[in-house]
Amino acid sequence: MKTIREIYSMNPSWKFHDGDITHHNIDTVHKQFIHPEWLKSGNNGLAYASYNDSQWSSVNLPHDFVIERGVYDSTTLSCTGSLKKGICWYRKTFDIPSTDNGKRLFLQFDGIFRDCEVWLNGCLIGRHLGGYMGFEFEITEAVAYGMSNTVAIKVDANEYEGWWYEGGGIYRDVRLLKTSQLRIVDKEIFVKTQSLDLENKQASLLISGLINNGSLDDDSFQLDIHIFNSKGKEVFHQLTNKNFKKYTSSDFTLEVILNEIDLWDLNSRNMYTVKISVKSTNGYDEYSTEFGIRKIKYSSEKGFELNDQTVKIKGVCGHDDFAGLGVALTKPIIEFKIKKLMEMGCNAYRCSHNPPNPIFLELCDKLGMLVFNETRMPGVDQDSMEDYINLIKRDRNHPCVISWSMGNEEMAIHRTEIGVQIFQKMMAIGKLYDDTRPYLYAINADYDNIIDYDRSKNFVLNPVGVNYFVHHDDDVFASMHKKYPDLCIVNTETTGICTSREYVLPYDDANLMAATTEKITVWTKPEFKNKVTCYGSCYPVWAMSPETSWKVHAERNYSAGLFLWTGFDYRGEVFPFDYPATISFFGLIDLCGFEKDWFYYMKSQWTDEDVLHLLPHWNMNLPEKSKVNVWTFTNCEEVELFVNGKSKGRKKCEKYGHVEWDVLYEKGTLEAVGFREGIEILRDKKITSKNPEKLILTGNRTFLLADNTDAIIVTAHLEDSEGNIVITSDESIEFEFTGPCEFIGTGNGNNLSSEHDKHPSRKLFAGKCIAIVKSTYTAGTINICGKWKNITSTLQLNSEETNYLPFVPSVSASEIATKEKTSADGGF
Repeated sequence: MKTIREIYSMNPSWKFHDGDITHHNIDTVHKQFIHPEWLKSGNNGLAYASYNDSQWSSVNLPHDFVIERGVYDSTTLSCTGSLKKGICWYRKTFDIPSTDNGKRLFLQFDGIFRDCEVWLNGCLIGRHLGGYMGFEFEITEAVAYGMSNTVAIKVDANEYEGWWYEGGGIYRDVRLLKTSQLRIVDKEIFVKTQSLDLENKQASLLISGLINNGSLDDDSFQLDIHIFNSKGKEVFHQLTNKNFKKYTSSDFTLEVILNEIDLWDLNSRNMYTVKISVKSTNGYDEYSTEFGIRKIKYSSEKGFELNDQTVKIKGVCGHDDFAGLGVALTKPIIEFKIKKLMEMGCNAYRCSHNPPNPIFLELCDKLGMLVFNETRMPGVDQDSMEDYINLIKRDRNHPCVISWSMGNEEMAIHRTEIGVQIFQKMMAIGKLYDDTRPYLYAINADYDNIIDYDRSKNFVLNPVGVNYFVHHDDDVFASMHKKYPDLCIVNTETTGICTSREYVLPYDDANLMAATTEKITVWTKPEFKNKVTCYGSCYPVWAMSPETSWKVHAERNYSAGLFLWTGFDYRGEVFPFDYPATISFFGLIDLCGFEKDWFYYMKSQWTDEDVLHLLPHWNMNLPEKSKVNVWTFTNCEEVELFVNGKSKGRKKCEKYGHVEWDVLYEKGTLEAVGFREGIEILRDKKITSKNPEKLILTGNRTFLLADNTDAIIVTAHLEDSEGNIVITSDESIEFEFTGPCEFIGTGNGNNLSSEHDKHPSRKLFAGKCIAIVKSTYTAGTINICGKWKNITSTLQLNSEETNYLPFVPSVSASEIATKEKTSADGGF
């Protein structure tokens, strides 16, 4: 009887302890030592089912303990969000049936921040350094079959890897994998497109992989490979036989020709599935993975091409962070973020500056988002190289990935012999595992001189990734092109302006400026010095407006495109301020997913939709007749502005530009009318609201799936009697939830806020706040209630039954997986 591969979610029902635990000698040999796990195998008392964790809190994964703790500290680096980090422990006790004896078992972790130790039934299973790359440990021999088993995980998040908020804990998914003694090694499966004939719709593929024999016996096996197209039709099938030794692995390769292929591109995200099964006298395993067939090319003549069609990269950079959740993002939140970027016209994402959640790439394949995939840090040490190789192996079947990035702004090693040696080795090793995509790293500062140096050392990157430019010389790209006509340039990071959804922050005259940033800050509007505004009138000396950046790249063929810093706000890097600022100002979208004004500039340039957006809002805390600078972002040819029905002039919008007027503030209606070829296209207006009278709740979903993961983002705002949003309201909204759901966080996007993200109440900021609610495994009616003063508003939706990944429940220890201790070697 063949053993079918089984995979279970380990996310539900963990016990959590915030802080380190000194004594691990509970019910262990050598109790006189507080850490006896290093003296005898199987000797960590925290990983015994008998350990009393009744005082620990209960949590579900993914889990960011730093955001859940929510302790802000002015002594913690403000660039990391000013949230205290630390050490914590997780435990889960679960049953493994006796029928699993003879199978192989693995724990798979998509990401733990940061350094961790994993223990099972007292035994060390493995350790992992670094917080961004997933890993797995085999636990087969440490399992007590037919009994309760306990996994205990120590997480030390004290060390930083980045200069932004990184969170802490088991912040990505965890799974239990069960296979036979014969196992297909997931990450080793690679479907490589060797050649592609677009005209004749034919592709030559090379399928490679690795089969691992965990048996004590030599064996032979039969390999069965099927390929299915995006419609589920089988388009290839082949059987083959191989031999291998006990406890060894056997690799395989297979050349395949496919005809009448369906290409993956941004509009038609056709995905194929390769299904591989292997069987022998010792077992059976089956594994499927998706892949896409597409052609990519970079050149100085056409920039970036996808399937022989030039596609200008309209990209953003981003960190894994969101209101209410910290870094513990789940699939519905990741999907929400990608779709919001696509609404702006974004078609590419640079994973800054670390490997992404695997779910992110699955969604980018599905939705049509190009990806620059980046390792955390360059290096040839064992840990760095292992993560780098595993990143390539894990993600190389994703058609959305169009480049590997080996690092970011490596100032200590670029333009040095050491740097060239490190990057040359990384690129050479990377190409052993994937030579179908280019390798680059994001160079900053005087990158023209760095490229000169690299090429003088015979280290040629093409395309080349460049970040910003301190000297603000737009002609540097033309100069580089003239010197190196073959060079294709990607502006891997640019803009970096600071903006707010509010007109101006802070509201009062408080000076929050960080002493370290005063000399590197540019103020384009002197009246707003020491403030952040909706205009983007503040930025670091190396940055520039999105308008300036886009003009440079829009029509230059040798530019593949650009990545704006950043798509979304994120915690940390609170330039130009210091604590109590906690959230960056760099995003085109805030931490809750609310659009800032520059979102609409990019939408006007990056989409074919008619766009007309007016700023600022018109609920100013200003005396009447104060001068206000009014802007519109638009792709209309002309715009006419009205204040309370009186025209303030009709102006032409220059290509890649925006339109401005200086007007005197009058409460009422600010309205813009857009024209093309003299015909009115659309209008936008801002209205001075009256006092708030109504609480409105809206959701980004109309139903949820009962899979314990699906989520809704509920937005709350106040309106006056005429239905106008009260944009300046900062009232507190209380949330309550009933039905099969779990409240998981709140937010409002206020960059200066230190409110707790896990409390079911939130102040409005710029008139809005959100609450996030997820489903459970139970279907039913969910009621989300918002309360403001004596007014209540309720949003109701259903959670519907669905298929979901089976999960491993937590249990109380039924049979303790320990044995009586003896006094051997003095262990008493």
